[in-house]
Amino acid sequence: MNLEDIDQIQSNGSTALHAACYFNHLEIVRSLLEAGASRAIKNKIPGNNRFIGASGKIEWIIVTPYVKETARAERHSLMFYANHSLEELVQRATKFYLSTQLSSVDKIDQVKYFFQQAIEKGDAEYIVKAYTAETGFYSRLNRDLAGGAETGKHERQFIVDMNSSLSKNISSRIQSYKHHGKDPDELRRRRNQYNISLRKTKRDEQIQCKRNLIVNESMSDETDDDDELRRCLNLNEILLQSQNSDLSICYEGIRSARKLLSIERNPPIDELINLNFLPILVQCLSYDQYPDLQFEAAWALTNIASGNTHQTQAVVNADALPYLLRLLHSTYSNVCEQAVWAIGNLIGDGSRLRDYAIELGVISPLIEFIQKDIPITFLRNVTWVIVNLCRHKDPPLSLNIVQEILPSLKYLLSFTDVTILVDSTWALAYLLDCGNPIIQLIVEFDIISDIIRLLNHNEIKIITAALRAVGNVVTGTDEQTQYVLNHGVLNYFSKLLQHSKNKINKEAVWFLSNITAGNQQQVQAVIDAQLIPNVIHHLQHSDIQTQKEAAWCISNLTMSGSVEQIQYVVNQHVIPPLCNLLQQQDAQLLQVCLDALHNILKNIPEENLEHVTREIEECGGLDKIENLQTFSNNEIYHQSYDIIEKYFSNENDDDDDDISSMSQVPRNDIFSFGNNSANQTVPDNNFNQNNPRFEF
Repeated sequence: MNLEDIDQIQSNGSTALHAACYFNHLEIVRSLLEAGASRAIKNKIPGNNRFIGASGKIEWIIVTPYVKETARAERHSLMFYANHSLEELVQRATKFYLSTQLSSVDKIDQVKYFFQQAIEKGDAEYIVKAYTAETGFYSRLNRDLAGGAETGKHERQFIVDMNSSLSKNISSRIQSYKHHGKDPDELRRRRNQYNISLRKTKRDEQIQCKRNLIVNESMSDETDDDDELRRCLNLNEILLQSQNSDLSICYEGIRSARKLLSIERNPPIDELINLNFLPILVQCLSYDQYPDLQFEAAWALTNIASGNTHQTQAVVNADALPYLLRLLHSTYSNVCEQAVWAIGNLIGDGSRLRDYAIELGVISPLIEFIQKDIPITFLRNVTWVIVNLCRHKDPPLSLNIVQEILPSLKYLLSFTDVTILVDSTWALAYLLDCGNPIIQLIVEFDIISDIIRLLNHNEIKIITAALRAVGNVVTGTDEQTQYVLNHGVLNYFSKLLQHSKNKINKEAVWFLSNITAGNQQQVQAVIDAQLIPNVIHHLQHSDIQTQKEAAWCISNLTMSGSVEQIQYVVNQHVIPPLCNLLQQQDAQLLQVCLDALHNILKNIPEENLEHVTREIEECGGLDKIENLQTFSNNEIYHQSYDIIEKYFSNENDDDDDDISSMSQVPRNDIFSFGNNSANQTVPDNNFNQNNPRFEF
């Protein structure tokens, strides 16, 4: 007998393991478990699920002292939570763990900010943000958990438990929206939250910081490779030169340090920091009579600030930012540009340094540069700094600051330079990812039409940024979505959906999935633009990531659309590609496809229902749905069972007789365990109480 036979659900709804456990055949139970029998299969008839608890899960274990100790510890942990409010728990975690044991952890202030937000807003999801933020917190927490120290034990476990349970809850929201009658705005937010972080990562890494490498000096001056340069330049000699009161000698020392910091591989940033070199560089920024020295010092600080957070913070701790901001008013363009570059690297490290720079007055000079006739390379750097100002959203920029920079961003969109267009569009995309108030501010400023026209650009990087920007608008309210539609955005999408680049296809379908999550007027706009056939093409033929987006698009339409609109997508032959995706192992994708099929079956006109069920059966969809009844995900099990029970059950069955018959233990010709009567029915209690070795 193979594993498939062992796990087969028999006519009474039970498996071999169900029967063996009930009849107390311990040896057979052991044999079945050793053979790999599944402990998570539920009775075929939900009303007869006698072997599962209220959670809907089956998990049988041998009771041992270890199990009892684990249960005791769990009860103790639950009592710890029960006796404290969320605010008290977060305060305890901050006081007894963050402040006492993690004071030296990288970016601990950011972690504390999230914990404080959890208290102020009563939202434990900020604990998840703290755990997943790019700080040293999560690795230190994991190490402490592994070490098992008693101090702060409960506080550490609280953080982990919150992260684990809330992460699952966030994920489950995406999968279970169909059960709660969510409005379109909430569907849009959910879609956006699921995708945005993964898609932004690579772009963020590219724009966060830049190093100024040696590219402009003569070949005779820079013929040595990195290793040779290291051998020729002694750090202690450089330090002595840089401290000389003769500024010409000081210049040579600073210039040598800058050369070392500009090498491509392993620049000696930490070595120079440890030599207390940063105060010297900052002092050199004040020598207005020697602009070449200011330029070299600003260049060196730029490359130090492009390092890790510790290295960037060292530049700030040396009080470099006020001096760099002062250089923005220099009469020498190269000095101004290098100072802009250094400031951009500092701002790129996080919202805290961004807000510090804003407090010191960085916005006004940046805007003035944009309005001046400056070299294109300089303007590119200014635009890049503005991207770094906009990219952080914890917290986002204030509405006043956004309002101040919007005219400059609109002006930058009038340029033809690709780099400027890409960065200014990404700046708007990041702002539009910060919630409805900022979306509304940008909508009212009348800049959306400037972004929409970029969807017709030939440069892929510009199209991608513009798609993200307008896509973030339609994650807002119905009114904000309608504003984008009123500006003719859908006219560009036939071309985008047929683009040669998969990532453009994927972003375009993602955009449409947020439109079909709207009202029926907005769904009709997508239909009238004749875009549904293209979406269904991607559902059937594209890469799996684009197929997922297409599945969301169709599923949202079946949720938001009218009966006529749902009938339209059925007429476009959406059933076969939806059914084809039911063979995937991605639980979320399966849930989305099942939602779409279930919504179609529930809303299709009665006279067309038989045609739909026949199409599902003929394309192999019914077999796939039946197979999903053994899928480990509980939502998928219930959804697939409901579809079959409501739309594919045999109407000629005598339900009462069949259920009575199926409530019995398998016949001897199917299962034969011990000497018990084959016709004995399984009792309604969860388990045989004479068998103390198994618990649920």
